Order: sequence, then structure tokens, then C-alpha cells
Amino acid sequence: MKYVGPHVSAGGGLYNAPLNAVAVGASAFALFTKNQRQWFSPPLSAQDVALFKKEVAASGIGLVGKRGEEAGKAIILTVMVETYAVLALLISFLLVNGVQVG
Repeated sequence: MKYVGPHVSAGGGLYNAPLNAVAVGASAFALFTKNQRQWFSPPLSAQDVALFKKEVAASGIGLVGKRGEEAGKAIILTVMVETYAVLALLISFLLVNGVQVG
């Protein structure tokens, strides 16, 4: 399978890159994680990275990087993010409905 995709903007947040790629019908995309015109930019927060991975998983675009040997790690991390999202939803449901455990 060939992957075709543009270099997309991550303006407004890193997680916008997969959304922008899907909007143009891409099956792959490239992006700068930091502003290439500056020497310094703040580090990516864990929340930004988690949101990015969530949007990549939701878009159906495979996460492929320069180090192919880490593709398995990317898949595992994506599954972990989704698992914690489902657990958070379940816990919220239990707390809202006053269900007591134990």
C-alpha cells in the first residue's frame, strides 16, 4: 500500500494535524512538531502528545516515523490512550449514577 499525503499544519495544537490530513483525504501526512523558524520552542506537553495520538488513531492514519522499529510502540501507546479513555468514561458513569463498589 502506498501512502500519499501532504505536509499539514499543526496550527492551534499538534492534534490538529491528523484532522487537517483527513480533511484533504490524505492517507498519510508529515508535520513539524515545533516552529522551524525559531531556535527555541517549549517542549510538547504530555497532554498534547496524548491528544495527537488519539486523533491519529481516530483518523485511521497509520503512525509511521523515521524509526520503523518503534511502530509497535506507537500502536501500544495508542491502545493505552483509548483504554484509559474508556476506563475514565466508565468511572464517570459510575460516579454520576451513585453506584457503590464494595
